[in-house]
Amino acid sequence: MRHLLTSTLLLFSAAGYSQTQPSVPPQQPPSAAVSVPTLNPQDMPPPVERERSSDYQGPAILSRGGAASVSREDLTTLRPYISINGIYDTDLTTFSLDSSGQIPSDDGYGTEALVGLTGSHSWSKTWLDLDYRGSFRHYTQRTYYDGIDNSLDVTVRHQKSRKLIFELGQSAARYSRSFFLPAGFGMTYNPLSASLTQNDLFDTPTTVLMSVGRAIYQKSVRLAFGGQGTGFLVRRRSEALAGATGFGAAGDITYRLSRFQTIGVDYSFNRFDYTGMFGSSDIHGIAFNYAARLSKRWEMALRLGGYRIETSRLTRVTLDPVLAAIFGRQTGIDIFHGVGYSPLAEIRFTRGFRRGSWTVAYGRSVAPGNGVYLTSNYDNARTGFTYNGWRRVSIHGEAAYSSYSSLSQSLGKYENYTAGGGASVKLSKSFSLVTRVAGRRYNISESYRREAFRATVGLAWSPGDYPLSIW
Repeated sequence: MRHLLTSTLLLFSAAGYSQTQPSVPPQQPPSAAVSVPTLNPQDMPPPVERERSSDYQGPAILSRGGAASVSREDLTTLRPYISINGIYDTDLTTFSLDSSGQIPSDDGYGTEALVGLTGSHSWSKTWLDLDYRGSFRHYTQRTYYDGIDNSLDVTVRHQKSRKLIFELGQSAARYSRSFFLPAGFGMTYNPLSASLTQNDLFDTPTTVLMSVGRAIYQKSVRLAFGGQGTGFLVRRRSEALAGATGFGAAGDITYRLSRFQTIGVDYSFNRFDYTGMFGSSDIHGIAFNYAARLSKRWEMALRLGGYRIETSRLTRVTLDPVLAAIFGRQTGIDIFHGVGYSPLAEIRFTRGFRRGSWTVAYGRSVAPGNGVYLTSNYDNARTGFTYNGWRRVSIHGEAAYSSYSSLSQSLGKYENYTAGGGASVKLSKSFSLVTRVAGRRYNISESYRREAFRATVGLAWSPGDYPLSIW
């Protein structure tokens, strides 16, 4: 037994000694080549906090929409809120004339009650982004402008399988004054949605509905195909202002050059039809896409191409004197039909923060107009930031410029300048002081110029650890 115990101890001692010594690899034959694997920087995980390599889908492509990948925030809860605000509005305008034959321009003080639900939620394969708000507005003296406004912006994204993703987006609004709308509704990636809501000339009841459905098929790690359908409807209470109905379809092919660069090409078709008058437009577009993660915090997206626009509508013409004598009238109705071409351009730079983002963007597209302007070339430049990185304060700001140049009407150029900002200061666990100011200047050449201003301040209730962002 003594010899057996001694042998066992010697065996363990030898094993422990061998583990402390550096291992010497066996000699390779001289003719055998040793393969040394190399690490490609493009195969390393993306340098973004909170981002798992399996989640990263590459930089955002403009033809597919969505926020830049560097602008993701850790706000993954749905938050209800109630806010009571004092408001001051200038240049309240309706589609009418006053006793002196001028378009009215009124100022008003009042109160506003705001309720809503905002935020996001995720499941194992499904993501939800939601912003709903309802508002009741009352002015102490200008009660004609009292109203109830509602808006909804929701996106659902579902990963059906490793290669197939479905996405559904729905936007809806019923408003009289577009200053009520959240910045997200009018400042989204889609220039069409911004053009439908941010360029109204009058404070008249308006209904906007817009739906987008999209599917993305990832054929391989680098190659992907996308397709989408879009439909929208705009109705205004005044029959003198044209409503619009439209639909469209688009498809694209993208190829990942590397983990942080993607190129692609897309084709789109859109049709606009107008109420109250004969008029329609068919728009075909083709564009080249390029997107890149420039650094840990910066992302760029570019889309360049062109449109073919075919437009038909009724137009009033002056009759020849001989025809005027025969028919007893000086003017008549003719059909305008024209085909034109226009550039397509979009570019976006985004700077991401841990709890916020800053975006600078410009776009040139074709839009259905604002009830006065019909199918038009639409230019839109904007910048905006949101930051929720402080424990008790959240801030937001934006500035934008947009313009219409009608493709079938003899109208001057419409231009719209807007700027605004706000802050939310957390007073207690559930209550915050919220304030916002916004200004707007819009004009049609030299014949029509207006300036409007809005200021609000109030108290908001919402459960949560961070200040409420209801811009």
